[in-house]
Amino acid sequence: MALHGPQGDVNGVLLESGAILRFPPDQADQLASIIQPHQSLVAEGITVTNSLGTVVDVQQIGLARDRLVAVGPPMRPADDRGPAGTASPPPPPARDPKHRRRREALRQPPDLSHRPQPPPSG
Repeated sequence: MALHGPQGDVNGVLLESGAILRFPPDQADQLASIIQPHQSLVAEGITVTNSLGTVVDVQQIGLARDRLVAVGPPMRPADDRGPAGTASPPPPPARDPKHRRRREALRQPPDLSHRPQPPPSG
């Protein structure tokens, strides 16, 4: 059974064993020939197993251990938009050296010694 992301793209499969295989949505078409109902396959990757089940973040997959193909990270869209379709945040503004000096001055402990002040000359 195919698993879908928020935009409806295929990003994984639920196996008959109950395990979940996850892969980048942009590689679903490439993997469709390997992942077929009732077909045995071999998948390697980062595996998490807990009381809810097993999830494999697939790094290699194939019909046999000697026929594995690499599954890479998701491709970045040409316009540098993230998975939700929003643009990446802009870089932080350049720091003004005056602000750094002000912060450094605030970090210095206050002078708590009570030195007598010389009398005003005059």
